[in-house]
Amino acid sequence: MSIGQPTRVEGGVGSRLVGSTWYTDNETRQKFVRMYASGTILKGAAVALDLADVEPDYGYGNHVLAADTDNARSQHAIGIATEAASSGDLIKIQVGGYCTIARIVTALSDSDEGKCLTASATIGELA
Repeated sequence: MSIGQPTRVEGGVGSRLVGSTWYTDNETRQKFVRMYASGTILKGAAVALDLADVEPDYGYGNHVLAADTDNARSQHAIGIATEAASSGDLIKIQVGGYCTIARIVTALSDSDEGKCLTASATIGELA
């Protein structure tokens, strides 16, 4: 085989041979995750990772708060709360798939179809 000549990948992209066994990386994306609420969160609210200066009780990356563009630490929504929660509660968050419960600042019309929704200045709502 010469340099630059493509070779065949036996098991496909994302697979590897270990000994005589082929292993394949089967990606399984989660639609829901559970995290701790850092404050009051309403059902359908957009949530962001809590990036507080002080480490939260269960460590960084395990807490969420309602997304808000007026707060530099919570401007980037990572999902939608599927239930209401108080501070310290374990909350289920939808991070993938079609969502029908998101809180939206203004009513959307047919002309908004396909529009990318982002966090807004109204805490927990998308615009």
